[in-house]
Amino acid sequence: MLRLTTESDESPTEYSFNEALVSIGSAPAASDHLHISLQNIQPQHVQIVLNHRPPTILNLANDPFVTLNGLPFARKTLGMQDLLEIHGLSIRIDILAGYEEDHSLQNVPEELDEETPIETPSTTFLHSPHRKKWLYQGFLSFICISLLAGIFIYYKANDRNDEYHHTAAEGIADIGMALVYARAHHIKPVKQSWVDPEFLTNNLSAVLSTEYPTFAHIDSQGEFRNCPYHLRVYTSTDLSQFLAIAQPNPGWLSSVFSPDAIMLDSQAMELYKSSDLKALNRLLVNTNSLDGIQDEVFHLVHQGKKIPLASLRSRQGFAPPKALKLSRPGAEDRIYNAPRYYHFGEEMLKAALALSETSDNPQEIARLQQHIEALKKLPDLVLYSSQGFEKALEAQQALASITHASSFLVACLHKNEQGHITSSKLLFEGEIPTIAKNTPVEKELVAETKPEAVKLDAKENTLLNEREHSLEALSEPMIRLLERNNKEPIEVFEKEFADLLMEYLGRNEEFRESLQDKDNNSDTVLNK
Repeated sequence: MLRLTTESDESPTEYSFNEALVSIGSAPAASDHLHISLQNIQPQHVQIVLNHRPPTILNLANDPFVTLNGLPFARKTLGMQDLLEIHGLSIRIDILAGYEEDHSLQNVPEELDEETPIETPSTTFLHSPHRKKWLYQGFLSFICISLLAGIFIYYKANDRNDEYHHTAAEGIADIGMALVYARAHHIKPVKQSWVDPEFLTNNLSAVLSTEYPTFAHIDSQGEFRNCPYHLRVYTSTDLSQFLAIAQPNPGWLSSVFSPDAIMLDSQAMELYKSSDLKALNRLLVNTNSLDGIQDEVFHLVHQGKKIPLASLRSRQGFAPPKALKLSRPGAEDRIYNAPRYYHFGEEMLKAALALSETSDNPQEIARLQQHIEALKKLPDLVLYSSQGFEKALEAQQALASITHASSFLVACLHKNEQGHITSSKLLFEGEIPTIAKNTPVEKELVAETKPEAVKLDAKENTLLNEREHSLEALSEPMIRLLERNNKEPIEVFEKEFADLLMEYLGRNEEFRESLQDKDNNSDTVLNK
């Protein structure tokens, strides 16, 4: 038996029921129903199931304003004297023994246990914010993961784009040196095909050091095999001028990042990049030759941004001597001054040294002078020697003695045990000793001198070495100061650089006077 007691401001009212299922709501009172007249109450708002062990109460209306003992519920097990509240109406529930077991149980739920989930207004009200929260958090997580993935893919693709850009720039440098060698030796390709892989490979192999791989990997159509670029080459009729362009191929990478084209003009022999070739293409579209438009091409190429040689992979021999920036500003970015192409100039140094050590050969000297005249068209050309400091110095002296070509810079390469170039240093200009093993005549002169004169020669070499190390120690701080000021202006740059320069010039003058005193002493000894 079930007893429900309504507690109101008036006297409490008791109702007794002997049914298996008892409902409470706005439906008319009956033997299995308690009628309550409140707003927003459904005909069957709450149901009490007595034949369930233990007895259970259900919130059929899913009403969050229905509570049992002060707590909202969907389904709850009944105890002793539970207090049910429906929109402010309090109903005391007492379960008494002796209710009829044989009443119809057609509407009793088949399974009703503690593990059976039942959706009610209270759980919907409570669970719905949780579901929204999880959905919101899941959506945010998805957005964050997608954003991070997008950023990762973007930077990965950007890194790949930068890698392709460097590879194309290095490839154009190699191709440019192949064309320079062909121009110096009057070599032309078959059928004037300047993008012929065999033609470029053969010429490049003559100047490229075997320690370094080539980046000029192109097919017969001019497509780079190691990056999504294609090669375009334009020349003047006599091959005195050329323009090489590495242009990015169309594709999704190009549409997203707009990669730069790489350009090399033979007038400056410097690498430039630009993302806009419209003006240059309009100039070149109706011509296969640079005849008559060299100056316009030069102007358009130099509207791009210069690519310093030092920005390319230094381990691949692109970085020239640091002192070159101070000695000849701008020469450090001319591609023919990259140490990886040292065979290009060393050929001439070896020829000059060989001529100085043998009997005079006017025909060979004339051939060498002709070769030198061709190389003079390359401003600030550095001639590298891979045979050590002494040989480099002798070659420089021989070149000046035989050809009077003192305008060339000479540098000494240093290699490790594996034969790889580790550094390069310039031999300073205008300080060539006057007594040296330059010609057979001078050899005889040196042989006839007294031992004191030979000792003075050794002292001179020592003095030159001291000068090199001393001035290099002063030049490196100037180079670092210039690099810092290039990145970000330094307020006291002028003063600091002037102080370093004055110290450099003062030290240089000291060594100049010492060398001059040595020469005077040498002349005194020889005249005795």
